[in-house]
Amino acid sequence: MVSTGIALLCCGIAVFFFGSNFVPVKTVETGDGVFFSFVLCTGIFFVGIIINAVEGFPEFEPWAMLGGAIWCTGNLMSVPTIKLIGLSLGMLLWGTTNMLVGWATGRFGLFGVNPQLACDPEDANQAESSCIHDVGLNYVGMILACISLVIYVFVEPEDMEKHQTSSRESDSDRLLDHVRNEDYMSFMPTPRIISNQPFREVVNQVPSFHEDLDKLADVEGNIIRPTAVGKIDRLSKASKRLLGILLACTSGLFYGSNLTPPQVEHDHGGDQNLMHYIFSHFCGIQFTMTLYFIAYCIYNGEKAAIYPKAIVPGFFSGVMWAVAQVSWFIANGALGFAVSFPIIACGPGLVASLWGIFVFGEIRGTRNYIVISIAGLFTVCSGVIIGLSK
Repeated sequence: MVSTGIALLCCGIAVFFFGSNFVPVKTVETGDGVFFSFVLCTGIFFVGIIINAVEGFPEFEPWAMLGGAIWCTGNLMSVPTIKLIGLSLGMLLWGTTNMLVGWATGRFGLFGVNPQLACDPEDANQAESSCIHDVGLNYVGMILACISLVIYVFVEPEDMEKHQTSSRESDSDRLLDHVRNEDYMSFMPTPRIISNQPFREVVNQVPSFHEDLDKLADVEGNIIRPTAVGKIDRLSKASKRLLGILLACTSGLFYGSNLTPPQVEHDHGGDQNLMHYIFSHFCGIQFTMTLYFIAYCIYNGEKAAIYPKAIVPGFFSGVMWAVAQVSWFIANGALGFAVSFPIIACGPGLVASLWGIFVFGEIRGTRNYIVISIAGLFTVCSGVIIGLSK
């Protein structure tokens, strides 16, 4: 069993890598996100193989595999969620739901997990990881974590229209490349999944694009203009918002439950080393995503969006996510869900915001700096208070 200090350090590692794992693919086109998710899961599985070897090839845990399948399903739901209600609101809803479900699971013993009660100094048999020294502080920290997530939604990314003059030629080339690949999602009236900006904005900002498209058609044959509208785009504004909120909350429910199966097995007589559940967990992620990806390719045929340039950065993105998840497993073993979930679920938003400010220049302006400073203050305070509650 690791010490509380090491477990809190693992929380910090998880926060950093969860907040940074999309950095390698920030400027790489990923189509509708399905192929990227498949590559990301491959990177996760690779780390799982290494962990399995380091741990001496422990017995396979099917329940942990179920947890991986749960996470993979929730992750796939995030793609349509972002299209329906945007990244900020989507992350707020699934992040908050994720945190609340995970915290409540550990605090009250939901789904078969042992509850984390107040520590009893007279109970010599009470495990350190199964109790909370100050329940009141834990509740206060949880509330502050929820507030921090709400504040992050008020951050407004930089209006990229003001910075397009020098890059219009390259933007046009990128759009034409999407046409060659028949990736018409780039032109839908909804934002892209991972990109510095929605492509529909780029189309409007590049006057020469449609002229270039005509030239491309003249050279390479008849190319149909990308005017197709997806099923999501046909929905009314109210229906989109309702469906998006439902999917975001469902995604958060899956995220918050993905560690529950291995924890239940651990709490009820299974292997007491949570590191032995990681490979099985990651196998569940890889297996489930492979099934989803095959189904996606069968359904879309030759129009499936495959981006070779996303393979290497997507793989490293998966490796970074896996490092964060391994750290979370270690933290759970020593701190329990009621402590680790609030810290790890709200911290990545601050890390991602710092990347946006200092590296990508997506977040600018005094108002945004003030909002992120306030949100960051709540995030740090919540982490400190929850740590003290342990």
